[in-house]
Amino acid sequence: MDIPNVGKINLIVGKNATDNRELLGAMRRTCDIIAIDGIGDGMHYTTQDAMWSELFSAMRNHSIQMLATTNSRDTVESFSKVASTNKDTTGVIIRLGRSAKTSNKGDIIATVMDADMLADAIAAGIEVR
Repeated sequence: MDIPNVGKINLIVGKNATDNRELLGAMRRTCDIIAIDGIGDGMHYTTQDAMWSELFSAMRNHSIQMLATTNSRDTVESFSKVASTNKDTTGVIIRLGRSAKTSNKGDIIATVMDADMLADAIAAGIEVR
């Protein structure tokens, strides 16, 4: 998909989002952004650190930005661990949720956490998905 003023975007959805070869292959194709829906879904938690390490390396080597979605706490925790050790590549989590404040109750709000904030939230047992 090519979007004017944005660039070429590769999309990965479904079962291909759990296949490291498919993910890395998509990143090696010419693109500016890769969007992955359901990253880590169905993957064993012990394989996810290696997945994120490979993805961070590919993003750095090919100058690609990535947007990924997940419902998996294991995937978020693995992302946090790997992002904290990759100081030359920026990784953030954007958590979407509904506001509980009376002034804007029910509005969707975004909470942005960098790798250090995310690690602190996980250590404190705060819901980060």
